[in-house]
Amino acid sequence: MRKSRKQIVSNDRYRLQNPYAHMEELEEFEEKRLAVDAVYSGSKELHAAREKLQNPHAFDDGEGGFVGVLPSSSRHSDQEGFGKAAPIAMTGFPVGKKKKAGSYSNEEIESIVRGFHRYLWKSRKSLWPEKDISNPLDVLDLRKSLGSVGYDYMEVEGIESAVLASGRVEVEGIIDPRSNMVYISGQCSPEIKRFTAAHELGHAVLHEMTGAAHRDRASDGSKISRRPMEREADRFASCFLIPEKQLRRHFEARFGCTPFMLTEESAFALGVDMQEIEKHVERDSLHILLADAKTYNGVSFLSLAERFKVSKTAMAIRIRELGLIRQG
Repeated sequence: MRKSRKQIVSNDRYRLQNPYAHMEELEEFEEKRLAVDAVYSGSKELHAAREKLQNPHAFDDGEGGFVGVLPSSSRHSDQEGFGKAAPIAMTGFPVGKKKKAGSYSNEEIESIVRGFHRYLWKSRKSLWPEKDISNPLDVLDLRKSLGSVGYDYMEVEGIESAVLASGRVEVEGIIDPRSNMVYISGQCSPEIKRFTAAHELGHAVLHEMTGAAHRDRASDGSKISRRPMEREADRFASCFLIPEKQLRRHFEARFGCTPFMLTEESAFALGVDMQEIEKHVERDSLHILLADAKTYNGVSFLSLAERFKVSKTAMAIRIRELGLIRQG
């Protein structure tokens, strides 16, 4: 008997002890299937279904696409035209075989994070039975996410500073695999708390932890040299809190296109003259300007940093990583 694609992939993942094997291949296959579904169903049916549900995010897949069978007169459906799927019983995020710290590529980390996003989106009814979550960004809950990999989350008013070779540093967060606890400093801003918790989540998913590890911040605000293990956890946090497809969607909704092109017209739309824009270009801070922008072409909105609940610096770094601005 010929095995299905899913059976082949499942067997190979078990053989490799890697639940993310063939992720890109399956994504490509799924995108093609969704494209066929979209043509079959038609945008009118999608729009009508969302209007009926009073939910502009209905059928979103949590990554900027959509899933699910839309109601159609040519398909079998229930009396109302909407089949209601039962909640998926989830026992936790399936953490795969961990690699040596410093050996993950950026692409591998992105792929693992996408898998985590899918887990949260597909299990949202089980994780949040009291809520009707329709916005993909609303599943990026750090308490739930840490809980899904076996860690409890606690904010504490004071975490002792640490003394390193580079000097005294303030500790923002600690992950302790012995007690399965993540401690976050209550003295940080909400944005820093979220990023630190996502950073510790990255350690829990990516790395074999033999003892407690802490995320540091220099007390004078200067940068601290980061070990490969810390850089990987930072990358995980950035990808987790700012999903690529969602950022591209919100970026285009605000600024009209990607990549953003710097012209006299776009400078005027930002409400900044070209001389000021050129200063941002010289300081390489145009990414921060767009991360923190609250108006464009006369339209007001939440800044991207506010929308994703991250600092403007973290958003600017992600905008740069994804090449959403073209300069020169």
